[in-house]
Amino acid sequence: EKGLAFQEETGDRHSAAYALSDIGDLYLEEGDYEKALEYYRRSLAARKEIGDQDGEAASLNTLASYYEDRGNLDESLRLAREALGLAEKTDSPPRRLAAYLVLGRVQAAKGDLKTALGHFRAAVETVESLRALLAESGQKSGFLGTKLDAYEELVALLVDGQWLMANGSEKTVNNQPSTSNSTAL
Repeated sequence: EKGLAFQEETGDRHSAAYALSDIGDLYLEEGDYEKALEYYRRSLAARKEIGDQDGEAASLNTLASYYEDRGNLDESLRLAREALGLAEKTDSPPRRLAAYLVLGRVQAAKGDLKTALGHFRAAVETVESLRALLAESGQKSGFLGTKLDAYEELVALLVDGQWLMANGSEKTVNNQPSTSNSTAL
């Protein structure tokens, strides 16, 4: 929090907004969910205030994951959809990827495997488009190691659901869709 105070004193509002999110992550790791939520909301407000739409999408994805983890799936969906809209508006593939992953996990948890599958496929397409861009620029190193969540979620849904979509069923096997979480980008 000392770093945040310094950034606020120096007027570096962009870095302060990121620091707020980082502090929220620390409180979340400590299990102080109310404090984490407070800092995530402050980060979102700061990013809106400075007009940082990419950062705003990141904050919305973080909040969507937060609510997903707490079981508030409707709020998670609302926030992830808002994040996706901003990510598309700002043409931010990393933010789109994060939103698609949350949307896919939440839809799977709600039992809507068809919609979840669409989101996971969109996530994989986003990863593929990023991978192609990075290969062209020579920055491919390390990228796939941090972006495999999209593939893992898609495969888990297909395996857990035993490809029920082919049979026209939207139910899960043993009511256990894939709900593993990843940190928002």
